[in-house]
Amino acid sequence: MTTSFSFLNFLANICIILPYFIILDAYNYSHNPLLLATLIVIYASRSMSIIVLNTTFTRLNNILVGTITGLIGALMLVFLQLNAPVAIIAGVLLGYHSSTLWPLFLAGETDLEGRYTVNKRYMWLIFLILAVTLMAALTIFVPKYSYQLNFAIYIVVCLIALPAAIKMTQAVLIQEQHAPQVKLPTRSHWLLILIFIVFTSRLVLFFLSKSNSTNYLPDFIFTILLILLSLQLIMINRKYDNHRIFNLTVLRGILMTYILFFAPFYTFAWFGTRASLFTYALYLLGFELGATLVKKFSIKPTYLLYAGLLLIAIPFNITYPFGILALTLYLGNLNIFLNQHHIQGDTFSMGGGIIRKYHLSSFGSQISYASIFLVLIIFAAFNQINLYAFFSNKYSTLTLHVYLINLTLITIMLAIVIIGTKRIKKFNK
Repeated sequence: MTTSFSFLNFLANICIILPYFIILDAYNYSHNPLLLATLIVIYASRSMSIIVLNTTFTRLNNILVGTITGLIGALMLVFLQLNAPVAIIAGVLLGYHSSTLWPLFLAGETDLEGRYTVNKRYMWLIFLILAVTLMAALTIFVPKYSYQLNFAIYIVVCLIALPAAIKMTQAVLIQEQHAPQVKLPTRSHWLLILIFIVFTSRLVLFFLSKSNSTNYLPDFIFTILLILLSLQLIMINRKYDNHRIFNLTVLRGILMTYILFFAPFYTFAWFGTRASLFTYALYLLGFELGATLVKKFSIKPTYLLYAGLLLIAIPFNITYPFGILALTLYLGNLNIFLNQHHIQGDTFSMGGGIIRKYHLSSFGSQISYASIFLVLIIFAAFNQINLYAFFSNKYSTLTLHVYLINLTLITIMLAIVIIGTKRIKKFNK
């Protein structure tokens, strides 16, 4: 069981980004619109799944379901010919798997702490071996078939992790049978999800048809609705959490979306088809080392945040990666801080607190995701260009227009940071 748990630990850690990254890497090579549609569905499913995720374990809301959905989604992409239905169904399954398995696994570990003993050295040795194997697969396999081969490895990892997923799920369900639940307002959640489905459907159809339309009014309206509903959710949910922790958790979602969604497209002209791999490597490096480096060198975390925003605003291929690294170091340190506070939360605590962290982070993710598309839509409408051209990387990141898109997004993030900081100071008075 230790081996299975070690594989489950690895799967839970990498599922947050790896399915999305495998598809993104394949898309950067082939520019197949079906792969882009799969990417959009995965991201949309990730966003919607985490919003409705229950803060307690249920028969439909647990580690086993999170593992099986990833397994089925990967099986579809390996063994079925990629078409619109496969792209949508596999994208939904992988998106759910990607957004729910890690918070559920971490919540389960927190709630079951002390009940099971695991050889940590053996577990992390397996983690290292699997990480090296996957990195080799991502860089060596023939690009044309890379996503099928990489998902084949993913299937093996899921299968070996299944016994541990079953055992953990059974143990947590027994423990949480009588756990108290906090009733949260859900009407806004479902409105947001409805708008998100419509918005995503339009994007998928747009890219599948390679539409030459430059009428972006419907997209503009849906994006504004997405932002307004996300802001409403933030206002409704603020009363359940400490204001400082709440704001920092939302900021986490905003930064994560920029790094993992926008940065790989922005850096394509500099790093080619390996832009997504390069971004992911920086993300892992910063996320794992952030807390250690901040503590060892007594770095003030906000310095990393502002330095990162400054460096990614400079349009050079040397400074941009350092900016991304600074932001991921900030996030790595912030993540440890948020975990500690959410586990000890007043309204939500222990495993429920961990899941709550991802709820709040998803609100920031919605704001960031919608802001990126809003800026792109305005840019495309004013210049009367086809958005598909941007996602096909036909516009160099060194041109003024695309640099201004990046600068606008940085300005939005900086404004959110400043406003959030002022509100924290106001509530602390």
